[in-house]
Parts: sequence; C-alpha cells; structure tokens
Amino acid sequence: MLSRRGQHFTSNDITDRTVYLNRRKWMAGAAALVLMPGETKAATPQGQALKATRNEALSLKETPTKFEAATTYNNFYEFGVNKEDPARLAGTLRPRPWAVQVDGLVHKPKTYDIDELLRLAPLEERVYSLRCVEAWSMIIPWIGFPLSALLKQVEPMGKAKFVEFVTLHDPEQFPGQALVCALYRCAGIRAVEIGSVMLGGADAPRGEGSHPPMELVRLAIPRRVYTQSHIDYVIEVLRKLAHRRHEIKGLRLVEGSEVLTHFTAKLAPAA
Repeated sequence: MLSRRGQHFTSNDITDRTVYLNRRKWMAGAAALVLMPGETKAATPQGQALKATRNEALSLKETPTKFEAATTYNNFYEFGVNKEDPARLAGTLRPRPWAVQVDGLVHKPKTYDIDELLRLAPLEERVYSLRCVEAWSMIIPWIGFPLSALLKQVEPMGKAKFVEFVTLHDPEQFPGQALVCALYRCAGIRAVEIGSVMLGGADAPRGEGSHPPMELVRLAIPRRVYTQSHIDYVIEVLRKLAHRRHEIKGLRLVEGSEVLTHFTAKLAPAA
C-alpha cells in the first residue's frame, strides 16, 4: 500500500516547546472546550466596582489606552489563542464562587475565598505600561494589593525560591471527553478520554467526585493499519476543531455508574 506524503510544514507550524511540555494547559487553551460563541465587542463589566486609591508614586501620568481596545485585544489562552477570543468567549467564566489556594513551601498553607482575598489588604490602583514582544503596548490601570501582603500571611519557608501561578482548570465540564465527542461527531475519529470521566472519584456520577491532575485524550494508532494519510487526516480535523473551538461546549454528567463510568456514562452539553 502506498502512503501519500504529507504536506510540507514550515517552522511557523511547529508547536512551541513550552506548549507541548505542558499538555494540560495545551488542552485547556487549544481545545477551549467550555467556550460559547459571542460578539467580539467586550461586554460592559458587571458587578460592584472595586474601591481603590491610586498609588501616584507607582503610576504613569500618560493617557491610558481606550477601554474598548484594552478589553478586546488580550492574551488569555484559557479562552483561545487569538487576541479577540477572551472578549468574545469569556462570558462562560463563573467568577463566583472562586477560591485561591496557596500551598507548597509555606508554613501556613491556606485556601482563600475571593471576597476574603479582596479584604486581605487595602486595595490600590496602579497605572502600568505593558509592552509585548509582539510589538504592541498598552497603558492600563490595575487594581490589587502587593503580593508581599499575601505571602506574609502564609509565611514562606527559607528554602522557597519562587512563586508559581497556576491558571483555572475546570474539570467539572469534562474537557477531555468534550474533545473526544467533537472528534467523533466531526470526522468519525474514535479517541479515549483519560480524565475525570474515566478516573473520577466515587461520586463522579453525581458530578461531585475527585478529579485527576490532567484531562487528556488518547489516540491509539495501529501502525500496521494506518498510513500517513490517516495521520494527515487527524491533523486536518484537529485544525478544523481549533478554528471552531467556540462552538464546542463543556459537558455535564447526566447518568453513570460508580464503576467503569467511561463505558456507561451519559453526558449532555453544559448550560
């Protein structure tokens, strides 16, 4: 059997090393499985405005970037890889309830509720200039408090060297299984989810179980049967799904047993 030579790839098509070394963030960013379609224009902020005093000593005096520009041209890969994706798709983010866990090499690890965190120290506003290697910049006011105020509460150990920030990972919407379903519905490609459906805790059928650290998708490629043409087809479909990621919804578990849930589960699109 002859194998068709795949298309030539340029250096621009090669996945960045920092991306493929962290598969969980790649799944969360590239698949964007909990996103919904929307308008590119940023929505008007909802909720109560934060009360903060501007720190003039640490603020620029230049004119800030226009609100519409600052809120529609962003890099938040949790919502997609394009600049307009966060403004268009972030409506699915649930900011309440929200918790921030601080642990690791600290004497007093703690999980903070968002409202408790906002009361931890006086809020201040600082106007910073952001300059990106992509040749764009903005001047934006930010509200918060110094990180040192939080670190003092948890008391880092002497051997602690750095602070790691880990982004939101929402296993409750089964992102791995959502990609598996999208692959099959789009192109008949069968894959296996290795995540919260397969490995969830005993209460997973009720949506309250424990979750594994990563949501992965496995493709079994029988080398004696598949040719390069088959692999090219899988790559083509994944690219199509990446462009349609805003159409792929997360899932909710409707029915499933406590044993072999991934064989018996019934799921539906998340609201």
